[in-house]
Formats: sequence, C-alpha cells, structure tokens
Amino acid sequence: MRYAGLFLVLCYLSMTGYSQKFTAALLNQLDSAIVDAPHYDQEKIKKNSLLHDELLKNPSGHLYNYYLDLYNGYYIFNYDSAYTYARRLQRLAI
Repeated sequence: MRYAGLFLVLCYLSMTGYSQKFTAALLNQLDSAIVDAPHYDQEKIKKNSLLHDELLKNPSGHLYNYYLDLYNGYYIFNYDSAYTYARRLQRLAI
C-alpha cells in the first residue's frame, strides 16, 4: 500500500511538470501570434479587397457566393461591412 501511494505522488508530480512545460509552449505560440497580428490583418484586408474587386469586375456573376465570402471575411474584422453584406445576402435570398 505504501508503494502505491508513492507511485501516485510521483505520477502527479511528473504530470504537473509536463503540464507547466506544455502551458509555457502554448503561451509562447500565443505571444508570437499576437506579435504577428498586424501581418494577419494585412492578409485579411488584402483578401477582402481582392474579393471586392472581383465582385466589381463581374457584377452579374454569382452574387450570393461573393457576398457570402465577403461577409465571412468581414464578420469578425469589420462589423459594419459584414452587416452590409449580410443584408445583401438577405435581399438575394428573398
């Protein structure tokens, strides 16, 4: 019985050490993502701009798909624009 208790204590201590290393690694990844946030924002702006340009070049094309892509591109990034495309999607659906 004494060895079982010792075994459990050793297992617990090894798990807490591993979880601290794992948490530190995740926090490092999060820090690097936060530092790279402006780069991600620029990519999102560029993608949304390309979608908008495609829509202007081909206004009679698949409007629903363009509006949906633009809505998905904006819904977290820029609420006002996302709302605009959601309304356009709604008008097309009716």
